[in-house]
Amino acid sequence: CICLIAECFAIFQAASDMESWDVNIAECVRLWNSPGSFLESRLMEKINSSLVDDNTNYEEQHKNGDHEELKDNEVMETKNLMIVPGMAAELQELHMAWRRIVALCFASAIPCPTLSSSLTYHDSYRTRKLPTSLIRAQRDFFDASGYSRYEQEGWFSTCWTNEHTKERKKK
Repeated sequence: CICLIAECFAIFQAASDMESWDVNIAECVRLWNSPGSFLESRLMEKINSSLVDDNTNYEEQHKNGDHEELKDNEVMETKNLMIVPGMAAELQELHMAWRRIVALCFASAIPCPTLSSSLTYHDSYRTRKLPTSLIRAQRDFFDASGYSRYEQEGWFSTCWTNEHTKERKKK
């Protein structure tokens, strides 16, 4: 659920930036978790607490006068909720159980689109090379466009199937 909320916040923040809404996500979380709100939950409480702690840590690190201090109710903008220390620690603690649940659902032919999509978002966000490398590999599979490698200089293309091998021999 943290990743789902993080992705929603990222989209909300991007829309805010694009439309110049000047939205403070941390303040929204605080308001959404107010008593009586239909969004009030223990998870929103944890998110709010993590954002407040992250803001406090930011202020403590920058008390040396090099950076402008934050005003009341102003919160440092975090790029993504998943990298806020409290949330990152919880994701780190739970991600293997989350993987086992998704794998069990898949093995049992039980659809779990939200769980699996949010796990994919989590992995994509924390893995620097994966999405780009995967797209390059897919392109190479379909049209032998080739790809560069991080660990080796040059341009490469893989013979993915027998048809690819036959096609390469023709050239």
